[in-house]
Amino acid sequence: MLARAALFIVLFSFAPWQFACAKSARAPLEVSTIAQEPADLTDHFMVLEDKQRTIQLEQLLTPEGAQQLKPAVAVGGALNYGVTRSAYWLRFELSNQSEAPVTRMLEIHYARIGEVDFYQTNSDGHYYSQAAGLEFPFSSRAYPNRYVVFPITVAPHSTQIYFLKTQYRSAGSIVIPARLWEPNAYHYYERNDYFNQAWYFGIGSALLLFNLLVYLILRERSYLLYVLYAGSTILAMFSEGGLGAEFLWQEATAWSEISTMVLFALLLGTSYLFIRELLGIRKFSKTLDRILVFICAALFLCPIAFVIDFGDALTPATLLFIVSCLYALMLGIYAAYKRQRFAYIFLLAFGTLIAGGITYALLVLGAVPTNFVTLHGMQIGSAIEMILLALALADRFNEIRKASARDQDALLAAQKQLVESLQSSEKVLEQRVERRTVALEAARAEALNSLATIQAILDTAPVGLILLDTNGRHTQVNKKYQQLVGYSAESLLGTTHERFFANSADYRAFLQRVVATIAQGSLFDEEVQIKRSDGQLRWVHCLVDTIAVGEPNKGLVVAMEDVSDRIQNEQTIKEANLKLEQLLRDLQTSQAYIIQSEKMASLGQLVANVAHEINTPIGAVKSSGASIADAMGQVLTSLPDVLELLNAQQRTIFTQLIAQASNAAAALDSREERELVRVAKTVLEQAGIAKARYFAGLIVQMGLHREIDIYLPLLAHPEAEVIFETATGIVSIMHSTNNINTAVERVSKIIFALKSYSRSPEEEQRIESSVRDSIETVLTIYSNQFRHGVEIVRNYEDVPTIQCYPDALNQVWTNLIYNALQAMNNSGTLTIGIRRVADNVEVSVRDTGSGIPEDIRSRIFEAFFTTKPIGEGSGLGLDIVKKIVEKHNGTISLESEVNVGTTFFVRLPIS
Repeated sequence: MLARAALFIVLFSFAPWQFACAKSARAPLEVSTIAQEPADLTDHFMVLEDKQRTIQLEQLLTPEGAQQLKPAVAVGGALNYGVTRSAYWLRFELSNQSEAPVTRMLEIHYARIGEVDFYQTNSDGHYYSQAAGLEFPFSSRAYPNRYVVFPITVAPHSTQIYFLKTQYRSAGSIVIPARLWEPNAYHYYERNDYFNQAWYFGIGSALLLFNLLVYLILRERSYLLYVLYAGSTILAMFSEGGLGAEFLWQEATAWSEISTMVLFALLLGTSYLFIRELLGIRKFSKTLDRILVFICAALFLCPIAFVIDFGDALTPATLLFIVSCLYALMLGIYAAYKRQRFAYIFLLAFGTLIAGGITYALLVLGAVPTNFVTLHGMQIGSAIEMILLALALADRFNEIRKASARDQDALLAAQKQLVESLQSSEKVLEQRVERRTVALEAARAEALNSLATIQAILDTAPVGLILLDTNGRHTQVNKKYQQLVGYSAESLLGTTHERFFANSADYRAFLQRVVATIAQGSLFDEEVQIKRSDGQLRWVHCLVDTIAVGEPNKGLVVAMEDVSDRIQNEQTIKEANLKLEQLLRDLQTSQAYIIQSEKMASLGQLVANVAHEINTPIGAVKSSGASIADAMGQVLTSLPDVLELLNAQQRTIFTQLIAQASNAAAALDSREERELVRVAKTVLEQAGIAKARYFAGLIVQMGLHREIDIYLPLLAHPEAEVIFETATGIVSIMHSTNNINTAVERVSKIIFALKSYSRSPEEEQRIESSVRDSIETVLTIYSNQFRHGVEIVRNYEDVPTIQCYPDALNQVWTNLIYNALQAMNNSGTLTIGIRRVADNVEVSVRDTGSGIPEDIRSRIFEAFFTTKPIGEGSGLGLDIVKKIVEKHNGTISLESEVNVGTTFFVRLPIS
């Protein structure tokens, strides 16, 4: 019932066209008055249906033939004869009462038309024809465009008669939305039309490639089905819009005629397979699932029918498309009734596709008027559906992941319960054996407990830790190392590192370097490339030393940390620096005018800020790496001894101490630290702790001063000094690792801002761009300046994107912000505002500097005028800003008050 109601609403909404009546032929269309807007030719057509397709032009030029032509009946602003085997002759007259010849472009705004023959007279009054359409090679068209376009030249003070003949080889949908354009206006419209197509196919291709990569990584079947659906959608829309005949199969005329319907059948078939997987129809009803499979099979067989007889198959196939769409919609409603989570998103997504598909199908059948919505309905609906289904797919995968996590938690709980049960049974068994066996088992349990404690501590380390025997085989590994190499502990124990190298020769060379370094009594420290279980190559920072100092025969301990991201970031920084150096060289080479000196000054300031910003986190990375290396040698040597010194309760306190110290608050100032050390020293002395002053300093530095009583058992231990030195080393490793991650994130942010700042559109073309993003890019690059006394206040309103030259606007914001910083001597408040004023976006840059005296305000935009000392400014900055703003048809103004500050206002039109 819902499907019938939807179809009834669609048909009823277009009811007025059913009452359109034939209009009497009007006077010839005056072409000299056509300017920016096209003229509709529909009301100027006289039409004749040639059912036998035998009429020739010469017959229509006779009085008897002319009487057969009747005024055209317009359907929604265009001629639409639905699916037919007839040929149609169209006659129209154009008049030019001006003093010069007038050239116009005749466009038939329907890409799927089969054959169009255009007849016009030459200089001697004889008619000649030009042919175009899908049944002809694209290279034969009089004007290269995805639509059928013919140039027409009308002589001055004349009225000329033209003829159009349109038909298909067998049968097809004849829709003739004909318009007459002024050439320049048509070229402008044509560029916008192709630009819009590029946006659509760019979005579709991005969705396809992203989900293809996700499929290759996850091997999830639903992502593969989405890729097949998105690919067939893109190809179908490419063919339906005439772009396939223009760019892919220019000479394949037979394929051009049937390609759209073939690809639409594949589009619907793949989309229903994806819907079947997404909604899980088989879980709800096997009968409904079988019907859906039958419909998919019918859709995939449609191309065979199109190849055999396209004309006879066109109408039934179109009806099959409509029925299948309504059935899929019914399945979505049924799934929503069953409380299926993804059905709601599907109904919204597929509803848009159904609306577009039914509208397009009814257009092909000649049942609805011809307009922008009916011509492009399928494309609009498919774009919205691809985006929404991609979101639904991502949400579905997230739900699967959560369910898997819940199952994993349940499995772990069951395993824990089983372990507890086994331990209980073990205790019962221990009571029944002899005393000596009890003692041995107790000792063995104690040893196992110690190993478990060591493993637990190793597992808390932020780097991969491995113990090797004298033959280089794994004897113990932690969780971080398993995650790093992608293998489980069971598959690693008893094996060597050879599997992680490209070949045996590389592994042997690595072993030789390790042995040579350790033989010299040194710590092996090197970055090497290893191969994970999934074949992925990663760079690791590798530290190797003996388990016992000076005794290599007891085995080796290895620490590994994944540094692939850092190396990649360093490479990115190097590449960015190379690009900057090349940019500087190019600017110096092409410096033909003095105005370029101002851009070089801005670029130099930018590079200085970026270099300063990058050096700080790189220094932090270097310092933290050195700290990790120093602490690692100490910790790996002393940790096993410390654990042997502690009993079970003390090991628990030791683990708690490390965890709390790792999450300690920020550093204290010297006065607070002295006061806390004094209080801690008093507490330790009262507890009888030796070296109370020394341990009080360590406790305050590690942030443990609030809970000293908890750690008194460790402080009272005879080897307390060794215990706390080992704990300090472990905490130092964790803090240094966090510092490296923070520094790398900072470098990545700077590189991203620099790449955004440096981009520029090819051939100075305007593109859609965000003013807010452009300003934020400049602020990110100059962020170093703001740390030294400059406060940034952002008053941003939501404004639309604008058509602009982003690279040029970057220069505007750079000059205004840099001038503001100089006016304030890098100390004050910089306020940046963005708001919409009528059809413009207004950007304001306000400083709290010295202001501009009134007597020179009228000259600040003059070239070479500057108030700075010689050598500090060229006087071209604001001149360049004004020229760039004027290039965007915008305005720039200012308000200033001496000793208060200055505000610059830049207004840019939205379109």
